[in-house]
Amino acid sequence: MAAWDRRPVFFVLALATLVGALPLSVSSAGELSLARFGERGELNALRAGKEWIELNGNVVIPTRNWKVSQSFGRFAREEKEKEVEGRRVWTGLVKGEEGAGFEVSQTVWQEEGRLLLDLRVKALGADAIEGLFYSCHLSLRTFGGGRFASGSTEGEFPKTFGKRPLIRPEEPVKRATFRDGAGQTELTFAFDDPASVRLDDGRAWERDYYWLAIGFHRGPMTAGQTACLRFSIAADAASSGTAMPKVAGGGPVAAPVREPQPIPDEKSLKDAEELIRDFFKDGFAKTAPEDRAVLARRLLDEAQSTNTDMDLKFVLLRESRTAALDGGHVEVALKALDATGAAFRFDAAQEKTALLGQLARSAKTPEAARNVADACLNMADESCRGDRYAEARALVQQAETAARNVKDEAWQKEAGARIREFQDLLREHERVAASFEKLKTAPDDPEANAAVGRFLCLVRGRWEDGLPRLAKGNDAILKKLAQAEQAGPRDAVAQMQLGEEWWQQGRNLAGRARFLAQEHAVHWLQRALPTLDAEKQEQVSKTIVAFYMASAEQGLGGAVFQVGNVALLKNGTTLSRVGEGGALTPEPNTAMLDGVTTGYTGSTGFTHLPYPCAWVVTLPKTYLLQEIRMLIWDGENRYYRYLLETSLDGKAYQLVADCSKGEWRSWQAHRFPPRLAKFIRLKGLYNSGNQGFHIVELEAYCMPPATPVTPKFPSTPPDGP
Repeated sequence: MAAWDRRPVFFVLALATLVGALPLSVSSAGELSLARFGERGELNALRAGKEWIELNGNVVIPTRNWKVSQSFGRFAREEKEKEVEGRRVWTGLVKGEEGAGFEVSQTVWQEEGRLLLDLRVKALGADAIEGLFYSCHLSLRTFGGGRFASGSTEGEFPKTFGKRPLIRPEEPVKRATFRDGAGQTELTFAFDDPASVRLDDGRAWERDYYWLAIGFHRGPMTAGQTACLRFSIAADAASSGTAMPKVAGGGPVAAPVREPQPIPDEKSLKDAEELIRDFFKDGFAKTAPEDRAVLARRLLDEAQSTNTDMDLKFVLLRESRTAALDGGHVEVALKALDATGAAFRFDAAQEKTALLGQLARSAKTPEAARNVADACLNMADESCRGDRYAEARALVQQAETAARNVKDEAWQKEAGARIREFQDLLREHERVAASFEKLKTAPDDPEANAAVGRFLCLVRGRWEDGLPRLAKGNDAILKKLAQAEQAGPRDAVAQMQLGEEWWQQGRNLAGRARFLAQEHAVHWLQRALPTLDAEKQEQVSKTIVAFYMASAEQGLGGAVFQVGNVALLKNGTTLSRVGEGGALTPEPNTAMLDGVTTGYTGSTGFTHLPYPCAWVVTLPKTYLLQEIRMLIWDGENRYYRYLLETSLDGKAYQLVADCSKGEWRSWQAHRFPPRLAKFIRLKGLYNSGNQGFHIVELEAYCMPPATPVTPKFPSTPPDGP
């Protein structure tokens, strides 16, 4: 294939824009690696591998019966474009037919291969419009003969003009999928809230596209009324020969699984490098470290969006790695290596080890040495988790070499502690290395099993792997405990007894071994806790809380016991909306985590969504929680219903409070036996006042405050179950 034929789409688009060969308006302010936007936020094209799908996406506001239709991209006045926290925001005014017009806001960003859009339209005066729509044009030449699915409607894009509409907006849907005529790409629209979808054949109006209209408001609007549409668009490779996915109520369309590809031959790599250096010539021409770092990130972003032309992908990753090292950004270089290992038959771990060794010896500045040492220690941690102890030993040695050139005393102290921890672990492994070898030929050897079991449980904390070894070992006490655990204590009392026995065993140990044994004991005590009687609950709770308080004071363990509200934005807590299939997207309105519980009004100071809805609060660390408090909006005497849950892993949730019945108002305080949690999920079910669920503040405590909450209005629990 000639070099010109292989020239990537980002080059072709740039050239076509200059000569006017393509009707795509490309704005430097609106560029994202997945999309091309016009000057007023019109979505000109979406990237699909190395190709681009023309969309011409726009907010459209038609008057009643579609007599006049105004699009934001063509008719906006006082339009502005800005960047807010890495997101593109376009705002402007669109003239109305009867009222003062409409204030339109469009926010765009990208995550994990998806383009996300948040649209908001506010009526500045009463206006008799048909509704609000997001309109897209799906090209006849691209989608003709392809397939579509929306809710219960499935069909084929007709190559010749006939039946219309193709999709009627009869049922709100949360997902619509469109496959191109070649069967190579699937375009998926996923909506946070159900939206109406209409698909029509534009040849009815002598147009060369299928018209897609996504409705997010129907009928006239009153002054001050606001309508929102939040959705994502993804272009994924279609699986060859498979049927169109069912999307009614289903989860996201899975991307195809790609096996690592062979490394391209030298000629292909040379051609790809020529094209990349030509397109990014301005970036390659700059040699300052900060400019090389910028180029490295651009190349890495481009590589992550390139999944069909593997020659280009390999060279983009290679050049990103080189530029990152020139710019002193070791993490970007390592990410490029990881991405290369994921996409190609390439030993990323070996290359990373060799690279870090070279950097550790050649670091020229204290900052560079620190970056290298941190990267070595992080990779050593990965190596130990994978039982690659020889690799970890080399990385720790490289970290020591680099750390000698760092002048920061606080960092030296922290890094020195990490290095000593690794050295202790490696020494412990050396002591049992012969036992590991013994088990390869004599898997039932009691002495070797006991040694390996102690290492896995009381050095590594890998109880699932270590307990079977202890059960076959010759340490009588540990063997008895391991066998009892494998048998599975059936009730809460038996679980509590097992936990107490491990606790006593821990008291006979020292250092990390003692901590791990007692942490494991607390695991069993926590499992027993919910169904113990009140007296035993109090006794066990004191042991659990004392363990985590002591661990926090000594800086041990992954869980934290902290005084005060731990669910605060300023401490690193984040808030997400829960979408279809449990997908999380960032919640832009984070008022419920700002720590402010006064001064809220009927329109400010709270987080809200139409119910039913759900949010997930992600804490910065794993905490031992005992109480969650919430202030539900109480500007008037209305009541709400909800569910409150916690989770350690973000997958399996445990109920805190079922308030799906009754009448719940103002401050809510839910006290529960101590449990580990990193995630809190709030499901808003009902509001007696309107269609929204409004939460002023959510607080989480390891140590419950001594002062009780004072609700403005009392709650009324249900009469029965």
